[in-house]
Amino acid sequence: MDEFMMGLIYLEGLNVVLSAGLLYLYYQNHRVLKTTPGFGLLIFSLVLFIQNAAGLYLHYTTGEFYAKMLATHAFGLELVETLALAVLAYTAWKE
Repeated sequence: MDEFMMGLIYLEGLNVVLSAGLLYLYYQNHRVLKTTPGFGLLIFSLVLFIQNAAGLYLHYTTGEFYAKMLATHAFGLELVETLALAVLAYTAWKE
């Protein structure tokens, strides 16, 4: 596996942790507040968690079949997603 593929797997692992934290936070908010936007955030974070967990599994198990060019692009997109999730998690937990 090349360095971009390994970096992609590490970023996806970090995204699984960040999205699990957001899922927990939005679940707690919805449990207390019972609002429609809170429910929407809960569903969004659940889908995001499932997407990140599935991506982590697939890239970990089939990483050696990826072309180097594809891994480079996927790494860039995953890096942007990680930065966005980090900002969202920081602002959500700040309150």
